[in-house]
Amino acid sequence: KIAGKEQWSEKLNAWILPTLHPAAILRGRGRESSWRLDLARFAALTKGKLLERPPVDVRQVTTADEAAELVNELSHARRICYDFEANPLPWWHKNYVAYTLSFTWEKGRSVVLPLFHPESPLLPAEARVALKALVPIMQDRSIEKGAWNGGGYDDLVFWRLTGALPYPTADPMVGYHLL
Repeated sequence: KIAGKEQWSEKLNAWILPTLHPAAILRGRGRESSWRLDLARFAALTKGKLLERPPVDVRQVTTADEAAELVNELSHARRICYDFEANPLPWWHKNYVAYTLSFTWEKGRSVVLPLFHPESPLLPAEARVALKALVPIMQDRSIEKGAWNGGGYDDLVFWRLTGALPYPTADPMVGYHLL
């Protein structure tokens, strides 16, 4: 939740920059670009070039009203990218748990919708309401949608959670493998 956002440590009298462990990058190649940005930000910090803010504004939904606001914003978007994060079990396993669903629809901005993580600020019922409200958006053919490995993972997770398959228009992972 705080990866890529430096914090001052009074105890260490130094800047701390949390980032993902490299093993997480190997398990989810879609995280590599944000991890590389974290490394570049760390290099800037060590050179005394503290940037004013991270290159991407990441906001976490913390209330049901904010979830409704996210749904409203997405309904007006022309293009959406999305990504689920979950426990390490496959999406079809009975103990699979989707932790978050993240969206971006404009450059430099990302919103994380917490789902069923034990520390989620949303109640499970609120997460289900938000997911159901996303169904018309995810099935709207006029909105371009893409997800890294969408066809093999993210779209199937959405189907498991809502009973509806999204209508994706791009899966960069497929293109990456074809190239």
